[in-house]
Amino acid sequence: MNALARVLLDVLFASLWQGAFVALTVAAVLGLTGRRLNAATRYIVLQGALVAIVIVPLVMTLPNIMSQALIQGGHGLAGSGGARNLASGGLGMAAAR
Repeated sequence: MNALARVLLDVLFASLWQGAFVALTVAAVLGLTGRRLNAATRYIVLQGALVAIVIVPLVMTLPNIMSQALIQGGHGLAGSGGARNLASGGLGMAAAR
């Protein structure tokens, strides 16, 4: 599978449950406060939720994207002896001998 397609699928599937979590959390908070909040405050909270639904999946999958890019680029731990060096307290790069 193409690396870009893999990243997009990861972000899409992560966004499903993370977006649902954000939406349910906001719904619960707004449900508990009822009509005590004025319309402007509810508007700002809902706009913040929409922004969070877009940003959270990207931020949460960014480490996975970066690690995949490093591994595919040949600079990762796979096959370079870096895992052995990392386990011994190194920085994850194979020692030059």
